Amino acid sequence: MSKYALFGVLVQCWFSSVLLASDIPAVAISGTVTSQADGETLPGVTVVVKGTGTGTVTDLDGQYNIDVPNEDDVLVFSSIGYITQELPVNGRSVIDVALAEDVKALDEVVVVGYGTQRKSDLTGAVASIKAEKLLDRQSFSVSQALQGRLPGVDVYANTAAPGAPAKIRIRGINSINSGVDPLFVVDGVIGVNANYLDPNNIESVEVLKDASSTAIYGARGANGVIIITTKRGLEGKSTVSYDGFTSYSVPSKRIPALDANEFMEVYNLAFANAEKYDPAGFAEGRYQPNQVEDFPQLFDENGNPRYNTNWEELIYQPAWSQNHHINIQGGAEKTVYSVSVGFSDEAGIMRNSYNKRGNIRFTLDNQVKNWLRVGGSMTGVLNQQRVVDDNSGALNVPRMVMEAVPIIPVRFPDGSWGSNANWPGMEGGENPVRLTEERERINNRREILGDFYVHIDITPDLNFKTSLGYDLTSFKNNHYSGRDLNGFSANQRGYADISAGNSIYWQSENYFTYNKDLFTNHKLEGLLGFSWQESYNENVFASAENFIDDFYGWHNLGVGNVRSGIGSGDNRWALNSYFGRVNYNIADKYIFTATGRLDGSSKFGANNRFAFFPSVGAAWRVSEEDFFNASTISNLKLRASAGSTGNQEIGSFASLQFLGTETILLDGERQTGLTRTSFGNPDLKWEVTNQYDLGIELGLMDDRFTFEADIYY
Repeated sequence: MSKYALFGVLVQCWFSSVLLASDIPAVAISGTVTSQADGETLPGVTVVVKGTGTGTVTDLDGQYNIDVPNEDDVLVFSSIGYITQELPVNGRSVIDVALAEDVKALDEVVVVGYGTQRKSDLTGAVASIKAEKLLDRQSFSVSQALQGRLPGVDVYANTAAPGAPAKIRIRGINSINSGVDPLFVVDGVIGVNANYLDPNNIESVEVLKDASSTAIYGARGANGVIIITTKRGLEGKSTVSYDGFTSYSVPSKRIPALDANEFMEVYNLAFANAEKYDPAGFAEGRYQPNQVEDFPQLFDENGNPRYNTNWEELIYQPAWSQNHHINIQGGAEKTVYSVSVGFSDEAGIMRNSYNKRGNIRFTLDNQVKNWLRVGGSMTGVLNQQRVVDDNSGALNVPRMVMEAVPIIPVRFPDGSWGSNANWPGMEGGENPVRLTEERERINNRREILGDFYVHIDITPDLNFKTSLGYDLTSFKNNHYSGRDLNGFSANQRGYADISAGNSIYWQSENYFTYNKDLFTNHKLEGLLGFSWQESYNENVFASAENFIDDFYGWHNLGVGNVRSGIGSGDNRWALNSYFGRVNYNIADKYIFTATGRLDGSSKFGANNRFAFFPSVGAAWRVSEEDFFNASTISNLKLRASAGSTGNQEIGSFASLQFLGTETILLDGERQTGLTRTSFGNPDLKWEVTNQYDLGIELGLMDDRFTFEADIYY
């Protein structure tokens, strides 16, 4: 038989087999997919005939229908967060399956802008930390909890004052003219001041570091984005949990200082040297006073100091702090809720400094219909901070501690305050203990933060979410400095001021999400949305001087005989945006992402009101390749991204011309005059940051050890 004849026989046999297969009727299979943990039906589960491109997904009730070629086929059930199951048909027409949760897979799901993704599917640089790790040490604020936790995220504080916000920088500083703080997003509400949140309410924190991940926030993403997801309700029997701690803070180190006798030895030695090198001047009495005769309140009859004051120990003292949090979670089949109450009292080691915060939070989520879910949250915050050292130039409490001499008492027996002024020729300012008693700044803040959302499943592959977020804040800061504080407010005979204001922020976020398995090993995720954001705030300020007594303080500015200052102001800004993102996944090996956002801001000139911020990213999961054979390496991914983000953190109406006021003398009387304070610039445009990133992720021994490195520019 020739080779051509053999080829003809093979072709004939192949066509015969195709004809025979086409004559075999398909087997119709149906069933329901549920969760093994709670028995709830699971929508969106992929059901595929193994080894073929035939497949479907479960509907909103977890049900599916599929035709398989023959009774010996195998069905594969898969869903993110659940362990994949393979079940043979074996002649059955109904196959129900309960999927078990894949704990490892659930841990890999991270929150990104306007959605979630598996960490393995990310093309951008995203760091994530869960609540159990975030809260494994005592923290009064989010910034404290994040310190030293995530790569590329630097958290540092210029002051240890209770309640003072730490500075957070993601991959350095990206601006020389505008704001450099990262953007906080709390449960979808953009621009929240996270310093006042209760860390115990946090479920997870994700930090978006490169353009591929931050470009979805466009004009506000140049300094990185920190996404905070808070705890929600849980289905089942209500649970009540309590978390709390008490801490005892002490100064980590004391600065060695001279006691009273040592100080006098050095002091007398200095004057002995003065007598040696300038005897004429010493004889004329230009130097050392007669300690015993001139200052009996400081020295006894033998010339020994009566007092030995350690100023550092008096100002920096051990302090007790406390934090308490109660959380209630529960819910029925369709509705889940949570309620939490928290209180923290953080005392500073600098005497009389503290920060007290009370939080209350409520969340509710309801599955109204199989295709409709609604819910929302509300958080209330009351915060009071007492600032002792408000950085009044060079005359601050730490400097006064270093310059106060030990032979001076805090108070003399008659009750008067001691200070360096009691000892002639001694440099230094006011008694530091007195400063902590008679100079204070109390900052009060009230805030209501929350959102309301509607989530609609249009089809098994397409859903729409709309939400309304809000952040309502008011503050009142009170300050008083006493009538006799030398170098501070003695010249004014007392000084007081009050500043107050409120801000209203709202946002409307609306977006469609599309998830589709196009064909075998090809997945598409699309996001398309639009949003509006607006902020309005106003403030007032008043101050007074020359008080008849320290009793009134800032409680009654009218007591001050001199009205030294008064002012008010208000401003607003608005942002209108359109955004989109496309993720394409091939066989969980090759992943591509494209993101774009068009932002229009009222802060910029009429000629440059809108700007577009794009990004692209790609990742290659080398460890998923057939040729890769390294048993100890569980994950190896290479990724690259490039894109642009913006920075709109400039003053409102900066592109417009402004008029200001000045006080002038006209005919011997004070008058108010108008002056031009800015010329305006209709061409004022965006500050844009271009970012390029190359990264590698490595996981060893089932990701028990992980390594991540980035090169970025």
